[in-house]
Amino acid sequence: MAWLPKPPNFRRLRRKISRDLTEMRLFFVDLVLFTFNYVKQYLYESTLGFTKRFLSRRPTPPRVQVKDVRCKRIRLQIDSSYSSPFNVEEFEVEWRPETDPPAEWTSVGKSDLTARTVARLKPDTPYEFRLRAWNQLGCSGWTAPLSSRTKLDPTVADGGGYGPGGPDKSYSWTQTASEVTATFKLPPGATKRDIGLELKPNCLEVSFRGEVLLQGELYGTVRGLGNGSTWYVERERDHMILVVSLEKQVKSLAPKFDYWRSFVLGHPEIDTHQIVSDGQATRMLDPGQLDPYQLQNMGLGHLSGGGART
Repeated sequence: MAWLPKPPNFRRLRRKISRDLTEMRLFFVDLVLFTFNYVKQYLYESTLGFTKRFLSRRPTPPRVQVKDVRCKRIRLQIDSSYSSPFNVEEFEVEWRPETDPPAEWTSVGKSDLTARTVARLKPDTPYEFRLRAWNQLGCSGWTAPLSSRTKLDPTVADGGGYGPGGPDKSYSWTQTASEVTATFKLPPGATKRDIGLELKPNCLEVSFRGEVLLQGELYGTVRGLGNGSTWYVERERDHMILVVSLEKQVKSLAPKFDYWRSFVLGHPEIDTHQIVSDGQATRMLDPGQLDPYQLQNMGLGHLSGGGART
């Protein structure tokens, strides 16, 4: 009886039919949703000329906040509560350096983008920004000036920067992925006996002849004196300098992320996006030496020149 055909497996057939019906139902649901969204978008766009003219209201000033600060650019995030659901708004952005007397405002134009980047700024400089919204019926008033300060450019200071007021009034500092060094300018004749230095894993206090030069919490943790960290006094031209060299205690598998944003918390920060790690060595970034594809792979596509719109 081996020539007789096998009876059909009704259980397997029933499962197959059930799967096919489920897929068919999902297909029709997707088709209905796609059709609905397409018709809604078509009706919106085809009636936009009418709604913009007759159903819009004069726009209100948008809300804005600083979202990203670099050494030469600042990105603003705009949150507009439309005065009417039919409004189609554009946003005009103006900026100026924070000076006394106030400088003239510079416009970067109007756009419907809610993320605006103001570029070609100077490092470590305070700026003011203001915005207003436009639509078919006119414009809103200006927002109150929003202040922000660009970060230090580490490419001019070997990965570091300086403290509040600049290097002449406080200190300067440099760093590598494993070490950070602060330099203090002292008057002629200064010796090690004039220096008071107290170092903890995350704090540093430096004084000269009883006057505190630096006191605060370090950006990261370091090794103690004699265990990798050192300090010394030496002559430089017509004055003396105090050099405090600290070995970083925490190291990651990605050297780029071992770079500190500031020497002491609360002091001027550097733009660590200017620093690129290429495996063994870590160097300062020169975007002109890399093509846009390389920058994109390193997560730095904004430096290619085409990633940000203003």
